[in-house]
Amino acid sequence: YTQTKNHSPTHTTEKNRHIFDANVKMSNNKLTGWGLESLFSVFRQFGVRCRILQLYRNRIDDEGLVHICELLKHSPGSVQEIHLSHNDITERGVMMLTGAVYGAAQQLGHYPWTGDIAGRYYAPLWLRLENNLINNTHAVLKCLREQAQIDICTNPKRDMCGTSFCARGKTVDSCPLIHSPRFHEQRDEEPFADAHTQHTQH
Repeated sequence: YTQTKNHSPTHTTEKNRHIFDANVKMSNNKLTGWGLESLFSVFRQFGVRCRILQLYRNRIDDEGLVHICELLKHSPGSVQEIHLSHNDITERGVMMLTGAVYGAAQQLGHYPWTGDIAGRYYAPLWLRLENNLINNTHAVLKCLREQAQIDICTNPKRDMCGTSFCARGKTVDSCPLIHSPRFHEQRDEEPFADAHTQHTQH
């Protein structure tokens, strides 16, 4: 990972200790849920806040997402980007992960996060989920939006929506919780080696 900013802890308790922010770059590493559990336990021990999680092209499935959900639940600040394309996530995992984002928004106020220091605009969590094993993506989005009341933007135009801004982010009330471009681009179940050969830009 790369350290991005040092912090002096403002609280002495283990729960609130926040030492520094980090961008985690562990893509294309055959990483599984066990690896995530080990990594995040170290982060919790040393008070690391993950701003960016680049975990695409690994072997993360729905069970592995449990550890990312726990990270969101206990993070001392907003995780701003999670890159999970080219893994083995199904619609069950999507429901679980988006539920954790909703919980972080409602209980911790982490989403949407402020896109600039002056608070002039807001940004959703940037969540890449294309090329997984998610069936019937239209039905999944409809369920999330209508039943779970989780607002997800799927605008693919990078000049309008990006990692730190959204076309709808002028106010906190109008900004969605999650932005997931290319969500509808999924793959059929196939051998791991074949599914992880195509290069995509993140």
